Amino acid sequence: GAKGSTGQIGEHGEQGSKGLRGPQGPIVSRHQY
Repeated sequence: GAKGSTGQIGEHGEQGSKGLRGPQGPIVSRHQY
C-alpha cells in the first residue's frame, strides 16, 4: 500500500486513498484522493 493514493499497488492496498484494505487493490484504485 505504498502508492495507495493512486491505487497503483493493489498487492497490499493497505492504506489506499480512503485507507481501505484491498487484496488486489481494485477498490483502492477506484478511489482517487
